[in-house]
This record gives sequence, structure tokens and C-alpha cells, in this order.
Amino acid sequence: MWILGAVLPWTATAWQANWMGGNAAVLGGSTLLDLSLPGTHDALTYDLSTTVSEAGIDDHPALAAVLHAASAAGVVPEAVGAFVRGQAQTQALNVSAQLDAGVRFVDFRVMYTSGDWYGLHLLQTRRPAAAYLSELRAWVDAHPTEVVAI
Repeated sequence: MWILGAVLPWTATAWQANWMGGNAAVLGGSTLLDLSLPGTHDALTYDLSTTVSEAGIDDHPALAAVLHAASAAGVVPEAVGAFVRGQAQTQALNVSAQLDAGVRFVDFRVMYTSGDWYGLHLLQTRRPAAAYLSELRAWVDAHPTEVVAI
């Protein structure tokens, strides 16, 4: 949790991880359209690499191409890549921790590159998107009263 620029220790409660099931009597026959779900923006950015993604800059394909080529050629030093990663990161918690915190809408942004799907936000994730989806699936299997929208 961020408070005045300081990171404080934080742990999710069992209630947060199971809030939909705990409120089943209130939620009743509500449809997904009736609910306002807490969500995360660019949920996979906690695990970004320093590799510039193929299409990582929305609406600026020429700039994306230049950065990607520079990254692939090793022109972008690791320190610059780490700085860019810090600017692109919007989440500090992994997928399971986000869900444990009560998030029920997960913003997965993915792209196809190098023969697989990866998360992206200027940079691509360290692992293929399927790894994060497997983590999400395991969490949903362990929390059968919860609904998660992707």
C-alpha cells in the first residue's frame, strides 16, 4: 500500500479474498452488468521484463518499432530498461495477491510475439500470458464463490 510515497506492509484478509461469496445474500440474483467490480489496470505489469514489446506504444507504431529494434540490438542498456520498466509498472502485487485483495476485474493486455502470447505495457512480461492465466485459474478453483472478469 502506498501512503505519502512510503510502502507499508500489507496483507489481504480472508474476507477480501472471498467477498462475493460472503455477500451472496446481498448479491443474490444480480447479473454481472448490475455489479461494480474492483479492478486492476495493466494487471501483469508487476512482472515486466526490459524487452520492448512489438506493439507496446499505443498509437505510435513508428516509435514502438525504433524502441523494439534498439532493445533487440542491445542498444538499450539494462539501466535504461530498468528505468522504463519502473515507469510502465502499474501493479506491485502478483495476480493471486491482486485477487486476494478483492480485485474481480483483471485487465490483461496481451500481444503475440516470438511464437507466444505475452503481457505488455510498453515492455513485455517475463513469462508467456498462459502462465498468468494458469495462476488466475488456480486462484478461481480455490475460491469457487468468486467471479472474475478478464
